[in-house]
Amino acid sequence: MEQRKKKKHRKSSQDRQPRKKNQRKLQQESNENRKKRNRPGQDRLSKKRKRSAVHKKKRSLKKEWLKNLLDLLFYVVTLGLISMSVLFAFSGDQNKTIFGYRIFSVRTNSMAPNKRDQQSGGFYAGDVIIVKDIPGNQAKTGDVITYHPSMESKAFLTHRVVKKLDQLNGHKGIYYVTKGDNNNTEDLPISEKQVVGKKLIVFPKIGGILKFIRENFVVSIIFILSVFGFILVIKMYIFSK
Repeated sequence: MEQRKKKKHRKSSQDRQPRKKNQRKLQQESNENRKKRNRPGQDRLSKKRKRSAVHKKKRSLKKEWLKNLLDLLFYVVTLGLISMSVLFAFSGDQNKTIFGYRIFSVRTNSMAPNKRDQQSGGFYAGDVIIVKDIPGNQAKTGDVITYHPSMESKAFLTHRVVKKLDQLNGHKGIYYVTKGDNNNTEDLPISEKQVVGKKLIVFPKIGGILKFIRENFVVSIIFILSVFGFILVIKMYIFSK
């Protein structure tokens, strides 16, 4: 009897071992199945995180690029304003040139654009023009030139060339006939020796500013530097966030 009981006990213990193995296998398989089920969700989550990281990186690069661009524009504009102030301040004597350029304030509307002729390059009283010095014989028909009205005159006139002559009253040489775009009659012919330069750029309606800078140079520089400092503080505050 005791031997039979022992045999039965051995058989039951032997039966339990395969069951445990089967249970472990089933548990492992179920765990693997769970992982497989959860894997798509995890993959989607990781993809979202990657996209979010890439988006943040692009946004930071865009913000940095914009900041650098604004910095460049800011310094260029400020330097330009200071340079223009210096040029305007020292352009009072129009017989002097600054690197071959002159600055003139327009006093009349003789070169105001005329709808009848429809020519470009005109300007109004109160504008400021930049004139580049040129040899007198290089002006062409259609150019807007600055010249002395007579050989003895120290005044300046800026009108458009309507004719270029190679002689005048039997005297050989280069002569020009000019006319204001808004005038009805041509000017008296001038010699190439009277030509000062050719108009390059027009700054509309800043003649009053030019006059103020010439008369108050130190105040103008202080004002520009103050504006420069104020904008710099605002810029630092905006991009520090």
